[in-house]
Amino acid sequence: MEYKVPTKVGLDISFRKIPSRQSRHALKIIVAMKLIALLFLFNLQVTASVYSQRISLTASNTPLREVLQAVRKQSGYSFFVESDNLRDSKPVNLQLMENSVPEALDKIFENQPFTYTIENNVIVVTRKLRTNLSAADFLTFDNGGPDSTKVVYVQGRVQDDKGQPLVGVSIRVKGGGTGTVTKPDGTYTLKTNAAATLVFSYIGYLSREVKASQGSIDVVLKQLNTALDQVQVIAYGTTTKRTSTSNIATVNAETIERQPVSNPLLALQGRVPGLFIQQTSGISAGNVNVTVQGINSLRQGTEPFYVVDGVPYTPRNLSPTLMGGAIPGIGGSTLAYINPSDIESITVLKDADATAIYGSRAANGAILITTKKGKAGVTKVNLDLQTGWGRIPKMNLLKTKDYLSLRLEGKKNDNSSISSSDYDINGVWDSTRNTDWQKELVGGTARFTNLQTSISGGGDNTQFLAGGGYLKETTVYPGDFSDVKANVHFNIFHNSNNRKFKISVSGTYLQDDNNLATGDLMSQALTLPPDAPPLYNSDGSLNWGKIPGTNTYTFNNPLAALLRTYKGSTNNIIGNTNLSYLILPGLELSTSLGYNRIQSNEITLTPQASFSPATTVNIRSSSTANKSITSWLIEPQIKYKRDFKIGNFELLTGSSFQQVKNSVLAITGSGYTNDAQLQNIQSAPNLSINSNLQSTYRYNGIFGRLIYNYNDKYVVTLAGRRDGTSRFGSSNRFANFYSVATGWIFSEEQFVKNNTSILSFGKLRLSYGTTGNDQIPDYAYLTLYNNVFTTVPYQQTVGLQPSGHSNPYLQWELTKKLNIGIDLGILNNAVLFTGNFFVNRSSNQLINYPLGSITGFAFINQNIDATIQNKGLELQIDAHPIRNKQINWDISANITIPENKIVRFENLDKTTLAQTYVIGRAVNIVKVYPYLGVSPQSGLYEFQTASGKRTSDVNSLTIKDRTQIVDINPRYFGGISNTVSVKRFTLDFLFQFVKQTGFSDRLTLLGMPGSMRNMPTSVNDRWKSINDIATYQKSGLSNNAVNAYNALFTVSESQYEDASFIRLRNISLQYSMSENWLKKAKIKSSKLFIQGQNLLTISNYFGTDPESQHIGSLPPLRVVTIGISLIL
Repeated sequence: MEYKVPTKVGLDISFRKIPSRQSRHALKIIVAMKLIALLFLFNLQVTASVYSQRISLTASNTPLREVLQAVRKQSGYSFFVESDNLRDSKPVNLQLMENSVPEALDKIFENQPFTYTIENNVIVVTRKLRTNLSAADFLTFDNGGPDSTKVVYVQGRVQDDKGQPLVGVSIRVKGGGTGTVTKPDGTYTLKTNAAATLVFSYIGYLSREVKASQGSIDVVLKQLNTALDQVQVIAYGTTTKRTSTSNIATVNAETIERQPVSNPLLALQGRVPGLFIQQTSGISAGNVNVTVQGINSLRQGTEPFYVVDGVPYTPRNLSPTLMGGAIPGIGGSTLAYINPSDIESITVLKDADATAIYGSRAANGAILITTKKGKAGVTKVNLDLQTGWGRIPKMNLLKTKDYLSLRLEGKKNDNSSISSSDYDINGVWDSTRNTDWQKELVGGTARFTNLQTSISGGGDNTQFLAGGGYLKETTVYPGDFSDVKANVHFNIFHNSNNRKFKISVSGTYLQDDNNLATGDLMSQALTLPPDAPPLYNSDGSLNWGKIPGTNTYTFNNPLAALLRTYKGSTNNIIGNTNLSYLILPGLELSTSLGYNRIQSNEITLTPQASFSPATTVNIRSSSTANKSITSWLIEPQIKYKRDFKIGNFELLTGSSFQQVKNSVLAITGSGYTNDAQLQNIQSAPNLSINSNLQSTYRYNGIFGRLIYNYNDKYVVTLAGRRDGTSRFGSSNRFANFYSVATGWIFSEEQFVKNNTSILSFGKLRLSYGTTGNDQIPDYAYLTLYNNVFTTVPYQQTVGLQPSGHSNPYLQWELTKKLNIGIDLGILNNAVLFTGNFFVNRSSNQLINYPLGSITGFAFINQNIDATIQNKGLELQIDAHPIRNKQINWDISANITIPENKIVRFENLDKTTLAQTYVIGRAVNIVKVYPYLGVSPQSGLYEFQTASGKRTSDVNSLTIKDRTQIVDINPRYFGGISNTVSVKRFTLDFLFQFVKQTGFSDRLTLLGMPGSMRNMPTSVNDRWKSINDIATYQKSGLSNNAVNAYNALFTVSESQYEDASFIRLRNISLQYSMSENWLKKAKIKSSKLFIQGQNLLTISNYFGTDPESQHIGSLPPLRVVTIGISLIL
């Protein structure tokens, strides 16, 4: 338990005039009384850890410095001493035997002109406050010399703007080494010359400079505006929003930890303007689509550049090789293998000023992830425990009565009799059954268990952090399926005594064990007839709907998919070492060494028992696949900083050397004689290699950046980079990229200060620059060959066949970015507004260009003369409507209005790509048949030809009649968040909104009305008789109905609808335990919380989820968690 030194007892002494003899005598009594009270309270509230350390030493005429060094070694405590204090020290004579640290210090300083305080694990030594002061003590003249030789003893108190004393405030003489720190009551004393300027600085507060011409100086420090002055991580450095010239946004750990997500990208949804994130599945390994300021490429990589603690992190999708698309939306986002609890902040870089120094790798923006680091101070143990539950929303489906009516109606419309295979209506199945298959197959409750712990601390020179975590997520499917993650994370930082050499080592390891079914049961849950047989027989075996006395099986049991098991094991290692040395004041040499390896091992088992007994063919099989992506990075850098009276500049130059290796090996075994053999693929009679690929990507570049800040009013940033890639031929491997940016803090202009009192901060920003893109497959400039896995008659050798056409003329895509921004602070920065207008143009597009079959190749990688433009407006406002001791209310809102279109495509009309792209329209468009609804006469779906004719005849329409263009890009998106704190309660919630058109999948999955599968209740609005106005065509499976559905309806505009939504993305309620309870429990901090994710969605979308837009796949879960967070 930690007892802090009281801050209410202070020395309220003001030396604004020289006191008289009588007043000095009274003053001595007051000071003595307060000193006695201070020491008494200090002894009562000193930390228990201090007394646990024991000091033993003997000193005989030993210099005080050596004695303190001995105490430091025995206790582990650091000392903070005024640089000139020990010059006046006296030799020490004493003997200590098993004394506590305070007892030892009391004896050491007994006859010294110093005193001490203990803050955490730091012992602050300051000069004793003098009470018998005279005029000479405040101001002495050296032979009547100038001010530079006048010596003054300055003392006073430092407080915050609420009147609370600040302990540990650094007080330094500007341009010199003399300094001190404030005591627990905020007081200080300092000897310096009268001409000196004192600099008062404290973490989280604005620094102040004060002339030392007065005998007593009381200083009030104002807290930094957290939005303008918080540190933001940028490429190869840091900045603040106040002085930054870039379009960047940062989300901190506090925000991330309030959301029960296993993929940190999902914590950014709705919080960062210009960043669009789409969750495609509710599966734990589900893919996440990410774009920054739109899509820049026609067909190549559009993922942003990810950097974790300075180490490039692969954005490449680790899609399960063995799933074969059985689970829609699964993709294995690599960010799912980073523990959100280990993250300190995530910064999104958007414009050229922020990304150009990364060159080609950041053509689509960059996302920088900074993990948590240790901090100097008392050792802390953090413990977070969380458990929760998740479920999915349901669709309204037909009950048995309505379903059977629909089926029989179809038979009547088709003039067709009930066949022997119509088990649902011919009496084989029990027509009185009414099973809710959504409840049976996907109606379970997913469980979440999350345990995170860490220990951190350190002294002035060395800080550390080490932590670990465990996360288990189950599924809503029946059975024991789960995704289990275990991770460790550490960071060690050391700074030499002379502050010249620094080293930081960090590492993260995460192991993910994924046990899933090989198929998503969502489609069966929606389509199984409600009168289908039960899942199990009376003996507990799977029911296949066998007709008694026959070998006929009428039911494909959906639980059979759960017997076809999938197990995936993925491990992710990220390591980074930073070394730096201060060669000269302001000149620093550093090197960053990074390593990242993601490896996955998969196995899929397909037993014979997972198929109907009617299946007599041996289809037992097992498959294994091993994938790995390994990269290393070396980045030496030189940085030079220089401060001037009215400005400063920073010059950075460096080089990057990176290598990435990819490998895939997939093998399938078949012909097993029994299911028990499946676990050992080596026992398979037949083995085949499905994939055996290896590739190496090498990249290097040189870069530089200059930042000049003139008088905290004008800021200019210049950046450049020359990149080289192994993906192009030797003549085109290198390219140059650059950016130039400027910022004008016009609120610092005198004419602005004189004419407005509302505006407290104002800045204009302008940036322009270029980046590149080489995101094509490795070796695309070479002719590639594959093994022919058949035995060639000649000498039984394995042959080779070409698989990819060479193109040695491939070049970089080029993206030019323009950004105009404004930052405003209103009412003393209680309201902050940020606006950005951007125009990005990407040309010389790299695509897989289709080739005719006569060439023997399907496509060739090449550059085409096409340009994509992304233009948009980003707006964000942050406000603090209420901020006092009882209530704090923060609100933040943002919106992005993007526009994506192809502005140039040379000879597009002469290529097959004209069926996919249109000049003047977005990249993500779909050409479909215009849909006219259901014909009142025929009851069939009707469509419009290019000539304007209505038809339901498949032979009347060709691909040229697909004249309707559907744009599936978001029209606008954003979020509104609120954080309200009332005493010890904190409520935080975020609403995300998206305006978009999405894929409806209205009947593509569910099928035609009248087929042997269940339907949504909306199918009741179907055509039944002539002149009916209906949404769905008539029930039946006639040729005309089938053709109208399969060939036309599924590729018409009817398949797209308004997928806009407003979603309560996250809500969190937190309660902080009282200080009295914490003291009794000997705990530094304790918080109880309840969190919710995706609890409410407002949308007119037809399906289960307007975000993922897959009716046949598991939608994102609605999650509720409870937990406790402790700091010990």
